[in-house]
Amino acid sequence: MSKVEPVATYRELVRLQQQLSDDVVRYQHEIHALLAVLCPEFTTGFADPTRATALALLQRSPSAPAVAQTDVVTLSQVLHQVAPHP
Repeated sequence: MSKVEPVATYRELVRLQQQLSDDVVRYQHEIHALLAVLCPEFTTGFADPTRATALALLQRSPSAPAVAQTDVVTLSQVLHQVAPHP
């Protein structure tokens, strides 16, 4: 095995990692843009709507009316299940 193969493999891995990082940022921007239009109130409750707790709430209640119709106990349970616990 020559020294070129590991270097080429490493470069490809670095390129793929950068591409994945760019994709994550692009998807986060898309989520922010959609929420600004569809549910602007959501960003006042969550500093970062792409965090696990915010995404869990969006999956459970994907619109402002859906959140408003969900009882507080259910919302609290959803948030408590996915919130980071130190």
